[in-house]
Amino acid sequence: MAVEVRRLLELRNGLQSGEEAAMATVVRVAGSSYRKPGARMMITRGGLRVGTVSGGCLEGEVGRKIWWLTEQGPAVLDYSTSYDDDSHPSYGLGCDGVVTLLLERISPADPLFDSLRQAIEDRTPSAIVTVIGTNSTKAPLGARLILDGGTAPAHPHKLPADLKRQMTSVALGVLQARQTTLVTLAIEGGEVELFAEYLAPPPALFIFGAGDDAQPVVHLAHTMGWDVTVADGRSNLAAHVRFPTARRVVVLNLDDPLSGLDLRGADAAVVLTHSYVQDVAILRAILPLELLYLGVLGPRRRTERILGEVAPSLGCDPEQAMRRLRSPVGLDLGSGFPEVIALSIVSEIQAVLTQRSATPLHFTALRPASIHA
Repeated sequence: MAVEVRRLLELRNGLQSGEEAAMATVVRVAGSSYRKPGARMMITRGGLRVGTVSGGCLEGEVGRKIWWLTEQGPAVLDYSTSYDDDSHPSYGLGCDGVVTLLLERISPADPLFDSLRQAIEDRTPSAIVTVIGTNSTKAPLGARLILDGGTAPAHPHKLPADLKRQMTSVALGVLQARQTTLVTLAIEGGEVELFAEYLAPPPALFIFGAGDDAQPVVHLAHTMGWDVTVADGRSNLAAHVRFPTARRVVVLNLDDPLSGLDLRGADAAVVLTHSYVQDVAILRAILPLELLYLGVLGPRRRTERILGEVAPSLGCDPEQAMRRLRSPVGLDLGSGFPEVIALSIVSEIQAVLTQRSATPLHFTALRPASIHA
């Protein structure tokens, strides 16, 4: 959802002073649905809209009614996604399920936006705990507690101390589990249902190599909402004008290739410099990190030759080092065009990030598991 969050922030930053906006958030799904809990749609009073909460049929309905539905405060509504559901109005989305939406008015100063920004720009995870069901006057619908990376919680709503303590505990559990969930708490005078959302930082991709074939990789990764860094030892190639959608473009110091680069274990990296000397220096620095994904462009025999030089200095044998990376990089999609190569690389990274096999879905249609990560 990183690309959607980026667009929400862009729309929020473009709001005129005093301009109203409203937000619809998927908080629960029963049965099948195109969007999952945490999907958001933001609408301005002027009619601008970013994000989706369905496959495209529900957005118009929500956009028409969200303003009067939220006149008295936040609202939680169920929308049927089937064709013949008798218990809910049907919107013909063809998914055979029910989507629950939290509808609320928002302001540019809402702490929620700070959490969205930190997740995207600072790569800091957040837990956002929101009341979506209540029979207690002490816990109003839409009341929210936000925990950014373990820091002190922000709670723009006045809540009883006991409820704050319980919601903070839920938020800490979400950060630890890295998973969105629904929680019901018993409080004095009733109970509350909470939407406890894990807001993950976007995937980070480090592309070592700033040649022409890196450009479509950067472009495609950017459209996925990923945080993209391009690095190359050649200053004539490592120029931001060549990669306008990259977050950072860095000229490498081959004596210390990782200087200034914040690589973490859950990140992905692709080496496509077409330079043997650079690849040796980069792999010597990056292999010990054991990244979630590391791919190397070029024939396997070339990579084996590089690892023959690099592995002994790292205290491992070349075969052991080879198991830490993917070479040749990418999925077998055919064609040698740079755009197709980029698609094969980004597709393989996406499969690894979501722990999927990249198997065609028609081969797996009968399995009980969801096709969504």
